[in-house]
Amino acid sequence: MDTTAAAAKAHVTTATIRSWCRRNVVAAVKTAGTWAIDEASLNRRITLGHHDHAAEIRITRAWAGRTAVLGPAAVLAAAFRSGTTVAITAGPFSGERIHLGYTGAYGYSKPKGLDQANPDGTAVYLVDIARLDSAPRLAGHLDDSWSDAAADLRQADADESSYSNPRYV
Repeated sequence: MDTTAAAAKAHVTTATIRSWCRRNVVAAVKTAGTWAIDEASLNRRITLGHHDHAAEIRITRAWAGRTAVLGPAAVLAAAFRSGTTVAITAGPFSGERIHLGYTGAYGYSKPKGLDQANPDGTAVYLVDIARLDSAPRLAGHLDDSWSDAAADLRQADADESSYSNPRYV
């Protein structure tokens, strides 16, 4: 069985299947750059990990470090279209409610909405970081992250300035 078929059967991404193969979570052999996965081993792994991760809604990262939410595509799409909040059901921000929409990252424009649709019925939507009044832990976490990023940029600028030769500046 190849990674695409295994991913569809296990309701995970092909990247997850490849990771399972590399870590010997499932029995697999790589030949000419392609994984051949033992179906019985995959079935055992599916039975062991039979937890509906596709029903969970959790905070994740989208490209360029943007704050996003991963969850059932239909639930997230409905919340996005209607402008209502969605409850985080897994992870450290469980119980908090967020709006989907605009998000920002240092130095980037503010895209809106769907970032990624997955074959397992989940999707990644961007979080409206300007409307985190119902998610105080997430807001605090982002404030800390932005403070750290700003401090890193200041330090990088200071390091660069210290390496400049005054004769050529």
